[in-house]
Amino acid sequence: ARTVSLENGKVPSEALLTDIGPTLAVISYFTDRAPNILAPERIHLALAKHRRSFITYQPKGVIAAISPWNFPFFLPGSDVVMSLIAGT
Repeated sequence: ARTVSLENGKVPSEALLTDIGPTLAVISYFTDRAPNILAPERIHLALAKHRRSFITYQPKGVIAAISPWNFPFFLPGSDVVMSLIAGT
């Protein structure tokens, strides 16, 4: 919170409540729910009932995050957390 405050000009309590706290909430949310979110999904086919189709999620590789300066921890941090959990 202090570093965010020094670099951004926010008071430390605001940095903690609006930047660091939400990032921790995103980490908690996605670590709890990632197995269900990323699980393969079966697609029910109307015409070809003898066939099976699934949606699977595969890592894509390197990510880039361009974010504004007003939330320097939360905006890029949440993108990075979701990407790490997804396996990129």
